[in-house]
Amino acid sequence: MLLLMRFAYKYRLYPNQAQVHFLENQLHSLERREASSTSGRTSHHDEEVHS
Repeated sequence: MLLLMRFAYKYRLYPNQAQVHFLENQLHSLERREASSTSGRTSHHDEEVHS
């Protein structure tokens, strides 16, 4: 009988300053989007995009 073992790999990120800035902007935009979707309100930008 052949046993298959799955291994989990953990990767660490060592981003430079530009990458940190980019990732923080992505996180904040996702948080804003989630907050607006849970409150039922849309931002001005969403209104412009969807109209």
